Amino acid sequence: MWMNEGEIEQAMERFQSHPVLGKGARFLGAFRDEVNAHSDGWAHWPLPGKAADKLMTLLYTHLWAHTMWPRPSEPTFADLKKAYVPIRAFYTRVGHKAGLTFPPLETDTPKAEKVADETKITRTVTLLLAQVYNCRGVEGFDDLLEEKLGHLFSDVSWRIVGHDDNSITLEVSGQLEQGE
Repeated sequence: MWMNEGEIEQAMERFQSHPVLGKGARFLGAFRDEVNAHSDGWAHWPLPGKAADKLMTLLYTHLWAHTMWPRPSEPTFADLKKAYVPIRAFYTRVGHKAGLTFPPLETDTPKAEKVADETKITRTVTLLLAQVYNCRGVEGFDDLLEEKLGHLFSDVSWRIVGHDDNSITLEVSGQLEQGE
């Protein structure tokens, strides 16, 4: 699988707010820019494209997922990390010698920031849909999160980042409770 510069731009635009594919698309765009700056161009140096094959396949599959049946599963951070492995190997063998700088990776690790002498933490949480179906509206869902996470967080906020047939994955943020 190989993506031309237009397809990379399309992926960057389409996935800009996706928690996994957005990071992969931005990384691929930065990698392409680095290749263009140190060679005859993305289209003319095949080694970087071969190294990025797994990442491009992941992105391209989801660019065209609306035309596929069955639909591809929701990508995970683990999928993204696997796609970076051959690119890292390319840099080890060839990239650094050619003057390329490895683009910065956006991480999926929990982010901690100081907020008025309290620590705000963001975590990814997966709940079984059976638990979610028992909720009554948004208030019931908030109550479920309070029940499951209230001992860890105060001031909880959440957003959905993925789902499958059995579970829903949320990004949950809040202030760490004292003593944690």
